[in-house]
Amino acid sequence: MVTARASENTNTREACQDLDLDCKHLATLADALHLTVLTSLTRLHVCDAAGVDDTAASALALRLKRLQELRLSYCGLRSAAALPSIATLTGLTSLGLYVDPQTADLDLGRDELRLLAPLTQLKELECDALFGEPAVGEEWIDVLQQWQRQHA
Repeated sequence: MVTARASENTNTREACQDLDLDCKHLATLADALHLTVLTSLTRLHVCDAAGVDDTAASALALRLKRLQELRLSYCGLRSAAALPSIATLTGLTSLGLYVDPQTADLDLGRDELRLLAPLTQLKELECDALFGEPAVGEEWIDVLQQWQRQHA
């Protein structure tokens, strides 16, 4: 399924703001990297896309600076490698990173969660099976407040 919502501008690179993609369209890293030209995206939801691994997630975060909402659901994330790049998206208000616990052996903790601390505009953080249960929730508030004190 591909769903795109664009403004009246006819240039696709400038017009596309919202994009939903599933596995059929992003099976390889090369497929995923094609999205980096869509620099006007403010919302990106990708589901079941093996091509969106740590490398692709980093590249997307470093190029799609206007993102306000990012959801990577059951993609190819295997480590915390993309988190520093995702943390550069300081305009994010919603972040969802979901991994399949059957294929990814991730139980990232407080140190990895701290990598996302620059996301001070974040209102919604959902990280199903990426971080251990105690790391999200109250821990996120504590991490964010600690980072803000250190950078004030």
